[in-house]
Amino acid sequence: VPTLAPNQTADVPIEFTFAQEGSQRLSAEIEPDMLAADNARSCAVPVERALRLLLVDGEPSADPYQDEVFLLNVALRPEGPEFSGNETTIIHESELETVDLSEYHAVLLLNVNRVTDEVRLRLERYASGGGGVVFFLGDQVDAGVYNRLLWRDGVGILPAMLGDQMTAPAQHPGYPPAPALADVPVIGKFASAAAPLLGNVLVWQWFKAELPGPAAASAPDEPANEASAPTPGNSAAWPTTSSQPADRGPARVLLRLADSDHSPMVIEGTFGRGRVLMFTTTADKEWNNLPDQPIFVVLMMELMQYAARPSDGGHESSVGEPIELVLDPARFEPTAVLKLPTFPSAPSIRLDARTRVHDGRTVVEWPDTSLPGLYQFELRRTSGEPPVESLGVERQVRQVAVNLDTRESDLRRADRPSLLASMGDLRTTYLPAESLAEFTRAEARQELWPALLAVLVLVLMVEQGLAWWFGADKNWRRAFFVAQRPSAVFRRQPQTSQPRAAGPRAG
Repeated sequence: VPTLAPNQTADVPIEFTFAQEGSQRLSAEIEPDMLAADNARSCAVPVERALRLLLVDGEPSADPYQDEVFLLNVALRPEGPEFSGNETTIIHESELETVDLSEYHAVLLLNVNRVTDEVRLRLERYASGGGGVVFFLGDQVDAGVYNRLLWRDGVGILPAMLGDQMTAPAQHPGYPPAPALADVPVIGKFASAAAPLLGNVLVWQWFKAELPGPAAASAPDEPANEASAPTPGNSAAWPTTSSQPADRGPARVLLRLADSDHSPMVIEGTFGRGRVLMFTTTADKEWNNLPDQPIFVVLMMELMQYAARPSDGGHESSVGEPIELVLDPARFEPTAVLKLPTFPSAPSIRLDARTRVHDGRTVVEWPDTSLPGLYQFELRRTSGEPPVESLGVERQVRQVAVNLDTRESDLRRADRPSLLASMGDLRTTYLPAESLAEFTRAEARQELWPALLAVLVLVLMVEQGLAWWFGADKNWRRAFFVAQRPSAVFRRQPQTSQPRAAGPRAG
C-alpha cells in the first residue's frame, strides 16, 4: 500500500485464490499507528468453484455457426486444459417457464421471442434476489412484447424501452463502438486500449433503446449546436444515466455506437439486488462481427462476472447497522444459528426468519452489531436442496463482516453544525468549553425550597399521625362503639341557701 495523505484513497489490485468453496473471510491490514482500531478491515467472500450460467437459446440451429448460443458458449466455456471458471447450461426458450433459476448465478436470454407473464415473474423474482440477467437482442425479439411485459412503463426488469430495429446504410459496412469512458464498469478497463481492441468491431443492425427520465430528454436526435455535439472522441458529452422508480436503480449506458445518434450498445440497470445487462445487438455474427475479434472472449467473461455479482454486495456492513439476511424459502428452512465475533466464549443464538410485509421476502435479522468482526449464520437446507460437498452436511454458512465506519478514522475536529446534525431528532444543547463552568454554577444556584417544603410538610403529617397513634386508646372497637353511642344528658342539682352543718346537729 503506498503512503497515503489524510483522506486520500488508493486502489491496490490483488489476485487471490481460495483453497475451498463456501463463505470465506478476507482481511487486509496496514502498519500500526496511533489509532489501531481502524488498521484492519474484513469482508466475507462467497467462494464458488465456478459461475453457473444458464443460456436460453432463442434461435437454435443444427449448424453451430447459425445457432444463437454456440459462439458465446465457446467463449465462456472454451475447451482446453485450463478451466475457465464458468459452467454453462443451454436450454430452449420453451423451458424458461419450468427451469429452476435459483441454481444459476446469471441467466442469459439470447434472441428470445417467447416471453410470457410467467417468464416475466420468474425473471423479476430471480433478479430481485440477487441474480444477474443478460439480454442479447436479435431478429426474433418482438419489441412490443418486450416493452409491454419486461419494460412495463419503466418499472419492469428491462433497463430501457426498445424502439425500432435499425440497419446501417447499404454503403456503410457498420458502426464501431465509441471510445469507452475509464470510469465505466468492466468496459472501462479497455478504455486505454480501445483502438486496437474495439476498433475492428462493426455493428450493422441493432435496436434503438430509450432510457427513461432526464437522460432521454437531454439526448435529442440532433444536438443544439456543433460544440455540444458528441463525437467518437467525446462520448462523455452524451448522458450515461437515467432516473428510475424507487424499487430499481438507475440505468446507464456502458457502451455506445459511433453512429450519428450514438445509439446505446450495452446498457446496465439494476432490479432489486440483481444486475441487468442489455445488448441491443446479437450475441452471434448475424448483426455484428464482435465474435470474430480477440476481445470477445475476455469481454464476455468479464461482463458475466460483473452481471453475476449482486449489486448491493451484501457481505459487508458497518458497526451499528442491523444485518438482514435474505433467505430463499424453497432452499432453506426459516431459521438460522448465529455465531457472534466472540464465539465460542459467547454461545450461539438461534434466530427465526420473518416475512417482510412490503416486499414479501423472508429475512433473518440481527440488530446488535456493536462489535466489529465476522457474524456467521448457519442455514439448514430443505429436504429438496442437495448438500454442499465442501461442508459435508445439509447446511450452508453465510458470513457478514462488520467493520468500523470509515468516518471513525476522521480525526478532524467537528464543528458545531456537524455535531448538531449528527444528533438527529434528539433535543440537544450545544455548550462551548469556556461556558461549561458558568453553566455548572448556574445549575448549582437553582432554588431547592419547593422540594424541601414538600418534604417538611410530609414529615409533619407523619409526625402528627404517629403522635395520635401512640397517645390514643388503641382499642379501636371500643372507640368505634363509643363514637356510635348516643350522648348522655346531665342535669345539675339546685343548691340550697343554707350551708350544711359541719358537726352533729344540736338537740
